[in-house]
Amino acid sequence: MEITLQKENISLYETVWRKNTDAVAEADSIVPDTKPDIARILKTAGRAKVLGKEMLGDKISIRGEAVYTVLYVPENGEEQVEAMEVRIPFKDICSAGTDAESAEVFADAEVGETECMLLNSRKIALKGKIYISMEAVRKKEAALSTGVEAELPMETKTKTVRFAAPAGRGRYTVTAADTLEVPAENPPVREILHTEAYLGEENVKLITGKIILKGTVRLKTLYLSSVPSYPLCTMEHEIPFTEILDMPSCEEGMPYMLDYEITDIYWETDDDGEGARAFGAEVTMAVVAKTVLEKDMEILDDCFCPGYVTELKYESVGTETPVDVICEEISVRKTLSLPMDFPPIEEVCALFAKPEVTAVSVLDGAVETEGHATVHLIYRAADGADTVVSYTDKIPFSFSAPTKAGEKTEIAVRTRQGGATYTLSDSSSVDVRVLVGFDIRLSEKGEMLSVSDILLKEEEKEKKPSVIIAFTEKDDTLWSLAKKYGVPTEKIAAANDLGDTPMIKEGMRLVVPRG
Repeated sequence: MEITLQKENISLYETVWRKNTDAVAEADSIVPDTKPDIARILKTAGRAKVLGKEMLGDKISIRGEAVYTVLYVPENGEEQVEAMEVRIPFKDICSAGTDAESAEVFADAEVGETECMLLNSRKIALKGKIYISMEAVRKKEAALSTGVEAELPMETKTKTVRFAAPAGRGRYTVTAADTLEVPAENPPVREILHTEAYLGEENVKLITGKIILKGTVRLKTLYLSSVPSYPLCTMEHEIPFTEILDMPSCEEGMPYMLDYEITDIYWETDDDGEGARAFGAEVTMAVVAKTVLEKDMEILDDCFCPGYVTELKYESVGTETPVDVICEEISVRKTLSLPMDFPPIEEVCALFAKPEVTAVSVLDGAVETEGHATVHLIYRAADGADTVVSYTDKIPFSFSAPTKAGEKTEIAVRTRQGGATYTLSDSSSVDVRVLVGFDIRLSEKGEMLSVSDILLKEEEKEKKPSVIIAFTEKDDTLWSLAKKYGVPTEKIAAANDLGDTPMIKEGMRLVVPRG
């Protein structure tokens, strides 16, 4: 007998594996000939990006580049601060398994702890840890059985399920660029030393086949001015951007998640000798977009054919259901007290902050998040107009938010810096306030069993009673009794006057007609 399963095909992505690994970016670097000798190193900031991936059997090779900006005080005393850029390649090889050969690997890199040592006035040694996060995904077609077509009469039972699984995945390059004006209260720019960029506001809209992304990139720039009495300055800007990301599987209203990584920062000034009042800035971001298909489906739950022994085979389809989204912003504060061996503060030149989450978990109905904001304070010392000093500290934070997610939920966290401000309390302490935003998305992985095949075998020919008297047990249902005795549910309901919405209770006496 021919049996055909009615199916609904769904395209989705399955995660093969996720891995986190560390690499080291290490090199000695010579001060460029155009730069003066180094007296003291003030600050080292870096960013990293993945340049390529290569499968080597059951291993994967990741190569990338770390770009460091080293701020230092020069020996010649002609400038208060100088800057040099150092680019260091990194590479890591780790186990990926044979499953990764047919998968697409997404990899991101972030600069971690960094050491910068002054070997001599013309040479430094840089060593930084690079955090690499990888995810291997594979596109597949899933077929969910929704019904049966057969030559013989089949009894079927369906159920409504909420199906959810990753439906779209893509990595995109997004650029924000603009010509920026120096604030009117600031002196003109002679030389830009260092710029840090981070994501500001964002607005996302999903339409059929596309993600419309609008947002801003926030810039904090440290520069040398053309005014000798006010040489070291900072300024802040926002650059708007709009990008349309093509994603064929995208539909309006889909759950989504976007991850941003700043990969390149470029600026250019046009100084006519008196300083520039404007400069061009360009920030390049790698954006990873994920969408999730969620839909209510009526799928085949069970079936049987009267007069036959029915055997069902099942296949597992992976699911990933969004459970909760938490978007919050907190303010973290600390009074930075300078150690005894640091000179007193005459004027704060710049304050940079970077938040980092170190632990996140779901416990007792709440998302618990811990981390710290690393702050770099650059100031001019009171004991000499030409002395610039850097001080680094960490501001711990913790954040708790109620959630309906369980303790085994998958957690994805993205932090956003909302700004850093300070108040100079006295010559040895600074009150610092950093706004930290959290985008926390929680999802649950699971599986759905779909009927993949139906096998029928004729029952053995033996004399059977035309009527069976059955006494129901605790977990019996009309369907389970019908399948057990091979009798359509309608016949049992009619023989016992159960009505249109039959309810089965424990201890009931039911007539089961076999004819």
